[in-house]
Amino acid sequence: MEWINENLPMISLAAFLVSLAAFVVVIWEKVIPRYHLNTSINQIAVLRVPGNNIAPLLLEMLTIDICSGTPSPSALNIIAQYPALNKIDKSNKESILRLLVKLSKANKIGYSAPPNIVSSFTHHELYKLPLYVPLIVTNTGNRIANISTLVLVLKKKDAPTEKWLYWAVAEINPSLLIKRGMVPIKDADRFTQGLGMISVLPMKSVRIDPYFVPIMELDGNKIWVKNPEPGTYLVNLKGYGTDGDLVVKSDEVEFNLNEKAIIDAGRGNETLDSLQAVEHFRKALQD
Repeated sequence: MEWINENLPMISLAAFLVSLAAFVVVIWEKVIPRYHLNTSINQIAVLRVPGNNIAPLLLEMLTIDICSGTPSPSALNIIAQYPALNKIDKSNKESILRLLVKLSKANKIGYSAPPNIVSSFTHHELYKLPLYVPLIVTNTGNRIANISTLVLVLKKKDAPTEKWLYWAVAEINPSLLIKRGMVPIKDADRFTQGLGMISVLPMKSVRIDPYFVPIMELDGNKIWVKNPEPGTYLVNLKGYGTDGDLVVKSDEVEFNLNEKAIIDAGRGNETLDSLQAVEHFRKALQD
């Protein structure tokens, strides 16, 4: 008791400083306007190669198919539809390709390339894989937050210096990803709108369905050296404001890009990967 009485002034000062610090924190959190954004990556969809990119590649694939000696059923149907193809020597690939290009300008050629032929084109510079990453961005702060640019970063898990950048250019209608295989839908028709400024009000959340495309060049330098190959990637999302400041960043997640998803993208199909689904299945069995 004597020690307390002797040091009462110091104890009082310490208590005052603690109270002051708590008061400053409250003022900082409640009074001074600031935003605090959170988001996470739970799903990644590998989308079909865009029509303008895949169209010339399909003609090359069809040429290889026709000249293979054992054409696929789809190639045989096209040969039957365009008898002029039978008048060209199958060893003359250039002539067959020229004819196919000419025919495709008059009418769309409906060709479904076999997976083994598509796989030989996955490294082509036109074979680019768009990505769809559904997001919910939450603002727990007391100030509105604006996001002007969303960037997706892919890194090889076993080689982190290898990176691929994607930029969100539009919002996609998720329901059309499912219906696309039933009814032909143009790429542009799947977009709900271009992705402009994203505003998140205080204590609110927004749903975003961004369509990410590869960033090929930066400052005049080619940064997309090669297409992503099958393997495990570390993925994170970064959102920047109009002043260039980083306003939101997701945690890094693992994403397994498999060969089938890459090939399916060239055959007009989409592959959705729910990153946490397997873990949730295991927990469901244990609970």
